[in-house]
Amino acid sequence: MMNVISNIFKAAKVPVQQQPFIAFSFRLLSNEASFQTKPYKLHRLESGPSANVSVTRDDAVDYYRKMAKIRRMETAAGNLYKERLVRGFCHLYAGQGHGRRTGNVHGKGGSMHMYNKNFFGGNGIVGAQQAIGAGLAFAQKYNKKKNVSFTLFGDGAANQGQLYEGCYFWCVSKMH
Repeated sequence: MMNVISNIFKAAKVPVQQQPFIAFSFRLLSNEASFQTKPYKLHRLESGPSANVSVTRDDAVDYYRKMAKIRRMETAAGNLYKERLVRGFCHLYAGQGHGRRTGNVHGKGGSMHMYNKNFFGGNGIVGAQQAIGAGLAFAQKYNKKKNVSFTLFGDGAANQGQLYEGCYFWCVSKMH
């Protein structure tokens, strides 16, 4: 998509020394670009968003500037995390837009949503993993499987209701 926008707004790539020519070039080029996106796979919806997209030159430049700023902020956050100045996890987005459809999260979700048949991964909601773990343990018990379910949590989750609800469910279901 960015290639399409870039090709349509080629005048924006002209070096600074050619500024008088830029104004003339802008008048020659279209002020709006339209293109077709891939159709969406819908779930329980009769229709989705339009596959025809249009963007003005000003909006495209604004989008680009915002994306560049977000990337710079994320790079700074990643550097602070590597210097151990940021505590906890630092889930960066860089490269997430290029996830493989055949990858373990099917190109979606990143590190917080890594699941497969026997691994139920992380969760973006603080403390929610305890209730999920209790539910998984109950399913193992119900299906008479000799598997183990365990969850990890830190002090940030210690005051979350889901933590205690999961523990209560674990106890009343006699999964210990």
